[in-house]
Amino acid sequence: MIPARKFPLGEKLVWLLIHTSLRGHFDRVFFRMHETLTEEQRRLPIIICANHSSWWDGYVGALVERHLKLDGYLMMEEPQLKRYFFFRWIGCFSVDRHNPRSAMQTIHYASKLLKKRPGHMVWLFPQGEIFPNDYRH
Repeated sequence: MIPARKFPLGEKLVWLLIHTSLRGHFDRVFFRMHETLTEEQRRLPIIICANHSSWWDGYVGALVERHLKLDGYLMMEEPQLKRYFFFRWIGCFSVDRHNPRSAMQTIHYASKLLKKRPGHMVWLFPQGEIFPNDYRH
């Protein structure tokens, strides 16, 4: 399991990559919430469990975290995180889907992140692979 390794300069560099990519491919990204987060809700751990329909999903997650001003983390497949190691700097950590013991270590790591301090958010994409939203097995 590869842990996240956030540090301010790394976060700025990766955010620059994300921001530039989003700007280059999208005119706008709209985000709507039915209600704003209360201060009480901001102190609770947040788990986002989403479909993985595009490789933009992690970028959008970073955008949401930034908009909500929360400390976010994202579970990423280990071979991909090894390849794109710099995503650790913005809070990505790995999971090895083919090794149950390693996967359990990742779950324990995610739970520690959520317990560590208020305002932590963890993104999970349980599909483990990118599939279109309308794909049926």
